[in-house]
Formats: sequence, structure tokens, C-alpha cells
Amino acid sequence: MTEMVPSCKSDFTRLPDKSSSSKECSKILEVGNFGRRTQVYGKEECRDSGIILHQNNLLYHEQQPLSGFVGFDDLSVRLVSQFPSCHDDCIKLTNIQAEIFNLLSEKETVTSPASFEILENPGSKCSQRSSKKLHETSCSEVGGAVLSTTEIIWLAGEKFIQSSSLGVYDFLELDLSSSTFSLGPDNKERDVDVIKHLLASAEKVDEEQFDRAIVLLNQCDEYACAEGNPIQRLVYYFTKALRARIDLKTGRLTSKYRGKMKSVEIKNKIQYPNPTSIAFSKHAPFSQVVHFTGVQVILEAVAEAKRIHIVDLEIGIGVQFSSLIQALASRHECPVEHLKITAVGTKSKSDIEKTGVWLETFALSMNLSFSFNVVMVSDMLDLDASLFELNSNESLAVYSPFLLWTMIFQQDRLECLMKVIRSINPCVIYIAENEANINSAVFVNRFTEALFYYGAYFDCLENCLSDDPARNILESINYGRAIENILMAEKEERRTRYVKVNVWKTFFTRFNMVETQLSTYSVYQARLVTKNIAGGSSCSLHMDGKSLIVGWKGTPLVSLSVWKFK
Repeated sequence: MTEMVPSCKSDFTRLPDKSSSSKECSKILEVGNFGRRTQVYGKEECRDSGIILHQNNLLYHEQQPLSGFVGFDDLSVRLVSQFPSCHDDCIKLTNIQAEIFNLLSEKETVTSPASFEILENPGSKCSQRSSKKLHETSCSEVGGAVLSTTEIIWLAGEKFIQSSSLGVYDFLELDLSSSTFSLGPDNKERDVDVIKHLLASAEKVDEEQFDRAIVLLNQCDEYACAEGNPIQRLVYYFTKALRARIDLKTGRLTSKYRGKMKSVEIKNKIQYPNPTSIAFSKHAPFSQVVHFTGVQVILEAVAEAKRIHIVDLEIGIGVQFSSLIQALASRHECPVEHLKITAVGTKSKSDIEKTGVWLETFALSMNLSFSFNVVMVSDMLDLDASLFELNSNESLAVYSPFLLWTMIFQQDRLECLMKVIRSINPCVIYIAENEANINSAVFVNRFTEALFYYGAYFDCLENCLSDDPARNILESINYGRAIENILMAEKEERRTRYVKVNVWKTFFTRFNMVETQLSTYSVYQARLVTKNIAGGSSCSLHMDGKSLIVGWKGTPLVSLSVWKFK
């Protein structure tokens, strides 16, 4: 069981001393929001705040939410004329070329009085390279450069726009043998070309030109591979999902399959103890950052408590609590009399109980008084505060790792959960969520956002789990199914829905929740993790207001935030 303890060295008792690290900590706190040059741990980075595109006198913009929250499904992308006389003339984005151009353009924010919408910033996914510099990068330079998956997608987007402007994809030969498309001779050049074909195929799918889409997808299949480089793997799962969407639209998939797809639970399949979950938790930098930052947040919130109760909404393998137990067992100024953890679940009770047994054994080895409870409900609507065995002499904290997104398509469940949390009134709520805008009703918006988002994940796994057999399981079961659900399903069948932290902030205000600033030491802990794990140097950290955004080579992947009730 000892292998479940993270290998990353992290010190929760020895924080940076004022004399040696005051400047360092101040830099941590100086990390600003997107839209300005920020000092991130001593490295200057350029971040983007909104989306702007000067093309045919049109601007992309980020609209500010009006008072109140009208639902997650109100997220969409719009085009707005830059001339005041046409300022209210909103046109829905329906073309993937415009969406890709959007991602490649210089970004800024424009205010509009239009109805409540939040346009997340997909451009923030792009690396620190400016659009101009990437535009000047020739294919020959690409062949010899070391580019991230995001940069390759960005370059492919530019090539796709150039090809589309020339009408290259408008007169495709439907006979594959006579197709003039080919992939470049160099690996990186092929990577760029295959993404370009993938973008074109998605546009044809959206336009329901399925024959032309299939020609392009056949081209992609020549290079796609489930065990290749990150681009090959990414293309493999995206082409598979696009073909499934074509089959669904053309009636090749039966209603029986639709029902089966609807019943599939699109959730993280690596959350309980197995070689895959252990490998992911141990080697993925952002996974470690989530766990150790959360532990630091809880330790600070219960610093003066002798009896501590933690409610975990998605406990998984529970590896994060081994660090918490170690820290509490070594606390001398205010010794802990008892630690209680309550895990909430709707299924897999036996797996949760196994996690509890392991934590109890570990706590015993640390000589810490400990108890573990399980609250099982068949439906989140059945959750009630009376199930938690609360005591007034306990200091209560809630830990919510990657759960809330699973209920976006069932907002009544989400609201029920939030009301229960409010009724138990914890002293702190730590929330980790996926940082992406994959909730648009517009197919091309979801496609482009998902391509950048999962591109960063595949790039990360190449670095962290390159030769680990767990990688194929993770990509196939977790990411492959999610990509298929995002691109294939519509309405209530689309379970995989992510929104960014500013959307969550708007939602939380409905329940009188207020965000609290992550402490200097919490952010320092996150930085310490990235320094002490392989691949951590590619893990990017920056502040979005009071929240910490964790990314991979500049692409935001996870948001960490701390909350309490008024």
C-alpha cells in the first residue's frame, strides 16, 4: 500500500522563511489575471484576457454576465460588429474557420449589453509565442523545432484558414484514390497537415457534407495511431468521434445505440485504486498540484481545531489524505484529537470502503485517531445534511475534486448538492474543476475547444507516462469516451460538459458563497510540487483573480479555488 503515497516531496510544516523567500512569495502574489503581462515565479509571460478579431469589421468579444445566473447552457460564442451603430447585431458563430481564426487572433475584451453569455477564452490555450511569430514559422522550421501539441494545432489552424480562403476544401474529389491531399514528409510537418485535415473534416461534418468529410477523415486515418506521438493519438480519437457523429446523423447508428450512449457514465474511470489511477496520481503534475494545494488549504483552515471533519465529494483513491494525515500527526502546537473523513458517493461503495480501510491503516501507522464514514445515495437529489453525523465541536471542511462538472447536464442535482453544503456550513470549501469551455450548443465551438484542451493532456501524458501501460488505458477509457461524447452527443445525451472558473464563480454567488484568496503558502506549495516532479517544469501556474489556474505549457487545464459562505 505504500506505493499510493505520492513520491513528490512536499513540506506542509516548513514554509518559506521571511528572510529568504519574501521576494519569491511576493512574486507569487503578483501573478495577475489574463490580459496583462504578469510575473509568474520570476518568468515574464504574456496572457490573454478576451478574444478579438479584426476581420471584415467584426470583433470577437467576451460578454460580462448580467445579474443572476440563467444556466450553464447559455454559454455560446457570438460575433459583434465593431461599429456602434451595429453594436447589438449579434450573429452566432457557425463556421469552424471563424472559430479557428478567433483562436489565432490578438485578444481583448469588449463590453456588450446583450443577454447573459460568457465567452471563455480559448485563445489562452495558445502558448507564449505570439501569433505573428507563429505566422512567420515556415514548414521547414517546423520540421526542426520542438513544438508543443498546442503550437502544432495553432499552426495547423493558420494553414487551414489559408487553405479555406483559397477554396481548397470546396471541391474535394469524393474518390479517395484521386484525392490530391497528402501529408508532409517531415514528422512535424505531417503533424501540422493532419490537424489541418482534421479541422477541415470537422467543418464538413458541421455543414453535413459527410462524403467530403469522410475523404478528409480517411486521409487522417493514414497517420492516426492510438500508440503514436501525441498528435497521432489525438487525431485517432477525434476522427473516431467524428465518424460516430456522421453515423448518427446519417442513421447508421440505431436508437438502441443512442440509448446505450446515453446510459454511459462519462466520468473519470481512474478514480479508484488500480495501477492506472496510481500511475496518474503519481506522475501527472497537475494531479499532484491539486492534491497538495488542497491539503495546504485545509490545514490552514483547521489550524486551531482539535477535532476535524472533512467531507470529500469524490474521494477516488484518497491519496491526498495521506499527506494530510502526516501533517496533522506531526502538529505539536495544537495536537489533533480526532480526524474524521466522510466520503460521498452514488456508486462503487466497495471501492470507497477500500480507500477507507487503507486510510485507516495509514492513520494508525501515524498514531492519529481516525474514523472513516461513507454516505451513499442512489441519486444526488437524495443527499441530506442529516446523513453526515455532524458534531458542533468539529471543524468542518469540504473537499470537491472534479465532481461538479458531472452534474452540469443535471442542474437540479447540482443545486441540491450546493444547498446541502450550505446547510452544513463548512469553514472552507476547496474546489478543483476542469478549466475549459466545453459546453457550447454549437458543435464547432466544442470541437475547437476540446481539440486544444485534450491536445494539452495528450502532450502531458507523452512526458509523464510515455512508457507506462496505464497511458493507453487512460487515453482510451477516460479521454476517448469523453471526446466521443463531446462531439457525438447533443442535448441531454451530452454528459461531458466543462465550464471555466468565472462561470462557476457566477453560479456560486447564488448560494451566498464568497471566494477567499489562496494564501501565499498554498501557492508556494503548488510551486514546490512542480519543482519536485518529472515534467513539472512544463506545468504552468497563474492566478485568475483569487483562483489558481494550473496548465500544461500555457494551456489551462484545472482551476483551484477556495470558498466559504457569507
